[in-house]
Amino acid sequence: MVLLLVCFLLEIGHQENLPYKPDAEFAIRVELKFMQRPPASTSTVNVSESLSDYKRRISNEQLPYLNLFITVKEANQGETRIRIMRDGKLMANRKIDLGKEFKLEVGFVDDAKDQVSGYEHVIYFLTPDKKDINRIVIRIDSNGDYYINDVKSGRF
Repeated sequence: MVLLLVCFLLEIGHQENLPYKPDAEFAIRVELKFMQRPPASTSTVNVSESLSDYKRRISNEQLPYLNLFITVKEANQGETRIRIMRDGKLMANRKIDLGKEFKLEVGFVDDAKDQVSGYEHVIYFLTPDKKDINRIVIRIDSNGDYYINDVKSGRF
C-alpha cells in the first residue's frame, strides 16, 4: 500500500515537471456565447446555500458560456496521442489530428471562476507507448483571468 502511494506521488510530481508544449506548435480559439442555464428545481432547499447562490441557480437570464477550440499545428518528439484532463478527470484520449480543431467545453464562465467546473484543462502529448512528453495547461482563476501554460492570456 505504501509503495503504491509513493508511486502515485512520484507520477503526480512527474506530470507537474513536464515541459509545456511550445506556443508555435498549437493555437487556441476562444468562443464566448450567451446561454440560459438548464432549469433547476425550485422546490429543492439547500440550507448551506446563500440567497444569491439560490437566485443564480434558478435564474433564467443569459450567462456567458465558454468553448475553446484547440488546433495542434506540429507534433514533435514522437507525439502520436493526446490525453485531455478537465479539473483532474479524464475527458478524452485520442490520436493527434494535425491541423484539425477539437473542442474543449469549459461551460459557464461563473462556474469556472468559482472553481465549480471547467476551471482547468490539461492536454498531455503522448508517445505510442503512452509516455507523457509535454503538455498544455489552460486555467481560469477566480478573477476570470485565463492562463495558457502559466502565461496570462486574457480575462472573462
